[in-house]
Amino acid sequence: MEISYPVFLKKEDDEIGLIFPDFPEIVSWHPADEVDEAALRTEALDALILALHTRVMENDDIPEASDDSKADFFVKPPPLAAMKLTLYRELVAEGLTRKDLAARMGKGDTMANRVLDLYHNSTVSQLDKAMAALGRRFSVSVSTQPLSP
Repeated sequence: MEISYPVFLKKEDDEIGLIFPDFPEIVSWHPADEVDEAALRTEALDALILALHTRVMENDDIPEASDDSKADFFVKPPPLAAMKLTLYRELVAEGLTRKDLAARMGKGDTMANRVLDLYHNSTVSQLDKAMAALGRRFSVSVSTQPLSP
């Protein structure tokens, strides 16, 4: 499952706003004369990770990414975060809690919280074990894409 969210740039007066149609809670405005495209992309990724992390920690829904070809650019969480989001979605789909996940893993609640925490540096092995506790497996795919400037 690829997770790639559209971002629109909105200019107002002397500022540029990052607009995420899938995350109305993200409000990120920057002085237009102080940012470049690379900085905006970095800021967009940081804002997205914070919004996703907050939703996971508060047991909220993670929206499917809009398919909007008119977006100025798209932002993808890093692979480890994408794995955690996929694990979270599977947990929710099964109607399970973090405590249920911990019990299935034979671990304490702390471990279940860590494997879902987007800021915790879990290992792929830990995530694989958590997914296996749900009766599922991760798979990896590679795609060709243009290199970013």
